[in-house]
Amino acid sequence: MTTFAEHLAPSPDVCLAGKSPDFQVAVGTVVPATARVQRGRQPVIPTPPEDASAAWAYAWRGFELAMKLAKRSPCTISNRRCNVLITARHATADGINDPHQVDKTWLADYLVRQQADRKGIGFTSLYQDLRSFWVWRADDQDQPSPMEKIARPATVVTPVPVLTRDQIEAILKVCEGRGFEQLRNRAIVLLLFESGMRRAELAALDV
Repeated sequence: MTTFAEHLAPSPDVCLAGKSPDFQVAVGTVVPATARVQRGRQPVIPTPPEDASAAWAYAWRGFELAMKLAKRSPCTISNRRCNVLITARHATADGINDPHQVDKTWLADYLVRQQADRKGIGFTSLYQDLRSFWVWRADDQDQPSPMEKIARPATVVTPVPVLTRDQIEAILKVCEGRGFEQLRNRAIVLLLFESGMRRAELAALDV
């Protein structure tokens, strides 16, 4: 049993990977390799180098244990860890070393600053994760949540660009042929078009 990734290994310039010049011409654009690595970009609001204070780390640990007891998924816990601890580092850098010191004004200002760096669902996820943290902490510490009267942000969804019919036909034309690689590439491209699955999901398939 082999995976699609193993099938792709002998042919690094397969049209699916976007590395072939024919593929780039077919789509109508040549994308620099650096532009494909989204996580490599410099954020508008850099995360401060300071580590979160001990009080913030202790508060996170309590929230993490509460989520595990509630059977939250590892993915949910991981996402919330990222958002809460990045917030904690910003707070620590601003001299707020204990979650007790956070008020509505600082939190609203932090969200406004983050809005410049997070678009669409990314900013909504930040808001939801912080709200979950403060709801838990308000109950755990029997004190008001600083997010209680901060309204949920309006989400502006930017449509994802899609290929035109001509571009799709051009991509399939690059994969024409009766050889193994041509038939394989055409099958992969059609599977992606029909299912909408991501490249990583495709590469993990057993065939």
